[in-house]
Amino acid sequence: MASIGRQKYPILIAFMAWIGFMNGCAVSQPTKIVRQTPTCHEAVSSGLIGLTDEEVNDLLDHARSDGNISACWVPLFTACLEQDRPISRDHLIFAVKTFNKKIERERFHRAICRYFIGISDDAAVYRSEDRQLLKAYCSYLIQSAENSQDIKLRDIKLICRNLDRDLYSRFFE
Repeated sequence: MASIGRQKYPILIAFMAWIGFMNGCAVSQPTKIVRQTPTCHEAVSSGLIGLTDEEVNDLLDHARSDGNISACWVPLFTACLEQDRPISRDHLIFAVKTFNKKIERERFHRAICRYFIGISDDAAVYRSEDRQLLKAYCSYLIQSAENSQDIKLRDIKLICRNLDRDLYSRFFE
């Protein structure tokens, strides 16, 4: 009987050590909570509250790749403009192409201004296509402005002055 009792102690000690090791592993590894990304409708209806800029950009990417432009991409993009969230250059270019400057004039203006402000921050990416777009938009605004104090005209005038001095002197001096 004495020999059986002596054999239990090493097994008992090994078992206790194993339990202690497992408790230590469980304590040192925090549980990761995986948050499910909301649907487009949920994100828009919540006003993008609680979503990171990266999550919003992923929603924009998915909406565009799925072809869900009017029901998802446009409301998401509009919310990003209203909240002054960072918007990728790719989505800004898409917005300028998507929004009709006569029908969706306000969205178009905000998208094109954000696009050109992004370019003015990094003058190296100002391309000839960008210059043509800026030239056409300046011409359009000058023709459609009610007066010289038009807010949209003032916005594009400032952008033009910072981005392209030649166009600025051509249109506004």
